[in-house]
Amino acid sequence: MRKRWGSVGLSAVLAVVGTVFATTTADPPDSRSNGITGAIETADTPWSGTNYNVRHVINPGNGNSLLITMLTSDTLNNLGARVLINPVNGDSWVAWWRDDAVDQIVVRRHLNATGTWTAARVQSTSLEGSRRPSVAFDGVRPWMAYEADAAGGGTRLEAKVIEDDPAPFVTAKIVGTTSNTGTTDVLIQAESGRLWVSWVDSSTQVGWSRYDYGTATWGTPAYESYASDSVAAARGRIRSTVLAS
Repeated sequence: MRKRWGSVGLSAVLAVVGTVFATTTADPPDSRSNGITGAIETADTPWSGTNYNVRHVINPGNGNSLLITMLTSDTLNNLGARVLINPVNGDSWVAWWRDDAVDQIVVRRHLNATGTWTAARVQSTSLEGSRRPSVAFDGVRPWMAYEADAAGGGTRLEAKVIEDDPAPFVTAKIVGTTSNTGTTDVLIQAESGRLWVSWVDSSTQVGWSRYDYGTATWGTPAYESYASDSVAAARGRIRSTVLAS
């Protein structure tokens, strides 16, 4: 599972969060540095005693108090929290998946100017179980990718712009499918004006698809072997291919 860290290391983030909260989490915490505020923002999923909830922690640094917000309070398990920060205005999003009869992808946005949070907004449809979001900011818009149940079995990899305003719902686009029944470790990345999604397609291959801004479509999936090395190495080669094109 991917871990992202800003200007501080993993050990420093865990030391701060772990000292304050002696709780079990379902997933490793996800942290980013906010370039506007200078703070470290962390999202994780601590155990409440009955279920997992989503927590957001802002560490301003310089010995200042942590700002802690619980983003969920329902009785369902809320898992896989990911944090994303807008480098232009310092706003941040936290995305996670809700373990329900039909699993859902949910997002809340923190408005840096006012310090307030938007209401939770479901990003996935009510017809397919959706899990394990990954997030990226392409310089203009926040994006997410996630796993979704495919009809007849298997897994679909879907991507969409994150919506947190009361606007018409935009359905996610399918970027690939796989018969992999395990965790696909779906990953969306944005760099140098490119946007792409990759996933563990099998025990030997990583699948990937690039977004075409000109046509607003996702390309036909391609595949990179990691039979002789690792998923990380395959993703490194995919990144090089995307950035070179």
